[in-house]
Amino acid sequence: MSIPARFLCLTLLLLPLNSIAAGKDFTPVLSYLTNPNIAYLLLLIGIYGVFFEFTHPGLIIPGLTGILSLIIVTYVFPMLPIDYFGLVLILLGIGFMITEAYTINYGVIALFGIIAFILGSVLLFDIHQPHYHISIPLILVMSIITFLFLFIMLSFVIQSRKRKFATGNESLIGHDAVVLSVINEQILVRVLGEIWNAKSADKLKPGDAVHITHVQESLLTVKLMNEQNLHSR
Repeated sequence: MSIPARFLCLTLLLLPLNSIAAGKDFTPVLSYLTNPNIAYLLLLIGIYGVFFEFTHPGLIIPGLTGILSLIIVTYVFPMLPIDYFGLVLILLGIGFMITEAYTINYGVIALFGIIAFILGSVLLFDIHQPHYHISIPLILVMSIITFLFLFIMLSFVIQSRKRKFATGNESLIGHDAVVLSVINEQILVRVLGEIWNAKSADKLKPGDAVHITHVQESLLTVKLMNEQNLHSR
């Protein structure tokens, strides 16, 4: 089942909770959930859960927790003096932090992300409402946790993809290939039906049979096969 389909199923399973809650008196619960600090934490838990499910599909529990938290948030937020500019800043800050993990820029983008996240957290509720402010220590702690969470999670994802890419390429070592073209020092070879860039210490010409001895990212190192090697194969 695809990730969007999984989330749709989880959402449909949770929607009946609203119908059950319709005839009940949940005033004490609502007074607790409408606490700005709690609503803020639920929002972040929802974002964390959905993000974790997308980066590690199949675990279900993080996605379920995230969707449940976001459903509660969508129910509670209309009762609160939300400033959606603050919400946009929070999402923008998270986006900057994710971008930093993919494109290392010496922390510049991450710094802007943290600043946007903190400002968005401060402005999430109407600043003219004195009883609807998020605790500053909580904002600082969650900013650090958010940065570390996103950075660690994305680092694992990126490293995993790099390992898969490297393992797949290294499996070409030992295979034979055919030279397609030699233009100056640019060599193109065909191996297993795919065309690769290559380099060689031997003098090659189109049609030569070569043996792959090393792989570095997308560049193959090849060696000219002599007549004896060709007959032995």
